[in-house]
Amino acid sequence: MTQEQPVRRETLENNLKLDSHSNTGSLQAAPPFTAPAFSRNKVMMSLCLFVSVLYLAGCSNMAPKYSRPGAPVAAAWPDGPAYKDVAAKPGDKAAADIPWQEFFTDPQLAKLTALALENNRDLRVATLNIERSRALYGIQRSDLFPKVDASAGSNFQRIPADLSGTGRSETVQQHSIGLGVSSYELDLFGRVRSLKD
Repeated sequence: MTQEQPVRRETLENNLKLDSHSNTGSLQAAPPFTAPAFSRNKVMMSLCLFVSVLYLAGCSNMAPKYSRPGAPVAAAWPDGPAYKDVAAKPGDKAAADIPWQEFFTDPQLAKLTALALENNRDLRVATLNIERSRALYGIQRSDLFPKVDASAGSNFQRIPADLSGTGRSETVQQHSIGLGVSSYELDLFGRVRSLKD
């Protein structure tokens, strides 16, 4: 209580001044208090700094850098006296371009290869895994965009003559259409974008 009283007295003395020019000694109100200009500048600088830090944080990517593992095979073809250098003829196709039916000329081996390809469960599983990963990629990529929901509806109601205010039967029609964004995550730190990698 004792600390509040001097503060109030100083406030009253600052707000009211004794008019020395007049003989009556009337009290006159002081001009309103204005904040110094440097405090507004300081607030603006703090706000600009906060916005720029937020903007730079949004440009960062939190995903670890991908480094491709080394191949489990040698980087170069083996050479030496046991390996002959065979030059490809201009009319020859590359081995990768030749279908397996033409590559294997033995009919029994061709039948066995065809049977293995038809009944290969690992190949089917690998194909299904590829399709699943493509579907997951599409799902993860869709998280980058807002989810939009749309709905439409109509309602028809017949009001009998004894319940209507006009005394006649009437039909009331109500139509509604709704469109809205159900969910969207602002990807400030790149979490959603890194899910598709």
